[in-house]
Amino acid sequence: MSNRSVITIGNFDGVHRGHQQLLLRAKQWASENGGNVIVMSFDPHPMSILKPELAPRRLSTVARREQILKELGADQVVFLEPKKDLLQLEPEDFVRQVVEQYQPAVLVEGNDFRFGRQRRGDIKLLAEIGGKSGFQIDIVPTCDVVLSNHHIVRVSSSLVRWLIEKGRVADAEIAIGRPYTFESIVVTGEKVGRQLGFP
Repeated sequence: MSNRSVITIGNFDGVHRGHQQLLLRAKQWASENGGNVIVMSFDPHPMSILKPELAPRRLSTVARREQILKELGADQVVFLEPKKDLLQLEPEDFVRQVVEQYQPAVLVEGNDFRFGRQRRGDIKLLAEIGGKSGFQIDIVPTCDVVLSNHHIVRVSSSLVRWLIEKGRVADAEIAIGRPYTFESIVVTGEKVGRQLGFP
């Protein structure tokens, strides 16, 4: 595998604990066998093209997502623009493009990874393609966390969005693995902050 890439593919919005497990495993492969860790992230979310009315709100900007992924060990972050021609690729053709461009030795994914047209590709198909194309797959189990109400839940970007929408920022921090932050432009307002001690 020497000097061949280790790739993980997904949306990675929010870069939560589940995403972090993928990066950790990819880093382990790369450090043991050489090669770079490449994260392939869709931006914007494919639903913004397929069904815009169902597209989820972003948890992080592209720049912030790239920064966090690189802090976690990604050597390269490739943003895939979900144009219709890309989204219409059959699963085999999508993986073939990845293989031709990046020559991966290993693809690290979660057990619910889906890819290709209408999300028809799954882990079983990925393993079959890998056997023919010369790369291994490493499946990372789902990540579960215990929230403040003692419920055990599977971490996902959808869960993090729901927690934030409900104002449960402490639980969002549990799921993300760090405090949730966002960026915005500061503009002149009513200057109420000065009265509260936070100008």
